[in-house]
Amino acid sequence: MTDNSSDDYYNSLDKFESMLKTNEVYFYDSEEFIYIINHYFESGKDNLANQAIKLGLTQHPSSFELKLLKAEHLINEDKTDEANLLLNELYHIEPTHEQLFLLKATMYSKNLQFKKAIQMLRKALKFTDDEAEVLFLIGMEFMYQEEYDEAEKYFRLVLEIDAEDDQVLNNLIFCYDIQKQHGIAEDFLLQYIEHNPYSEVAWFQLGKQYYAQKKYQEAIKAFDYAIVIEDTFVGAYIEKGKTFEKLKKYDDAIYNYTLTLKLEDPSAFIYYKIGKCNERINESEKAIIFHRKAIHEDPLFEKSWLALIKLFIKKNQFQDALFVVENAIEIDEHNAVFKKNKEKILEQLNKDISL
Repeated sequence: MTDNSSDDYYNSLDKFESMLKTNEVYFYDSEEFIYIINHYFESGKDNLANQAIKLGLTQHPSSFELKLLKAEHLINEDKTDEANLLLNELYHIEPTHEQLFLLKATMYSKNLQFKKAIQMLRKALKFTDDEAEVLFLIGMEFMYQEEYDEAEKYFRLVLEIDAEDDQVLNNLIFCYDIQKQHGIAEDFLLQYIEHNPYSEVAWFQLGKQYYAQKKYQEAIKAFDYAIVIEDTFVGAYIEKGKTFEKLKKYDDAIYNYTLTLKLEDPSAFIYYKIGKCNERINESEKAIIFHRKAIHEDPLFEKSWLALIKLFIKKNQFQDALFVVENAIEIDEHNAVFKKNKEKILEQLNKDISL
């Protein structure tokens, strides 16, 4: 194809799908097939990708790139023996091709052979034009093995190449979090922010480290910086709300939780948090409203069912409590906590009757 514009590629895709419906066969150059196959892979349409691979190899049987895509499809289909044979064949043709090692690494990783996957990725490093991506993949393999110290080293290397990669930053901080190395994470993030002061993700993660260390005032400030940089950062509002709860500033917590409802679709979790904060300030009627909203969003959200039951018991409204717990059991009939609460409520009602 002489013109590689997006329009030409979209036309190729339309023509291919039309061909499948009519059983006519059109000729495509190998680049068109590569575009079509990658499009279907990215769209999760592996069956269509496979059809394109078969036709592509019929028209271009010696295409190295199409054979690589076939190997990728075989790996996706867990046909690792076939994929391995094909990759070995391609290795003899072009032994320095990065994708050979990346696909072998994917194959080994899927089979939980993480050490072999890392060996392949280290070979890929010798031939890649995207060192950061391969280093990231090595870090991920160490994460899968729960070797977080090693993963951390590779994520740091990636950030030295691309300091603005938020996914890598999040993964690095996860390694610290899971090992409860909050002080180390805090020191790293402070240094990182010196060079990247407008990274909302870094400020957000710093706030979470402060929170974990019970430095709640510092956490609030860090979340505020994240919000100043990105005022639609829902996670920062949620974490700020949780921090205000720790400080027993429940009105401020409610305010931050409520802001998230304007930024994304409501969730049972947010309604529950607002309900609990209203409980803390003795606004029981408001609390009931929000716990009901939580249950409406997610009927299986156990915490709000239990909160409602406890609120009605506290108010000595045992018939209301019984109505709620019976509804809860109807939705989750195997929930032992609901059943125990029902027994307690019935016991209280029987006492009231006997009086």
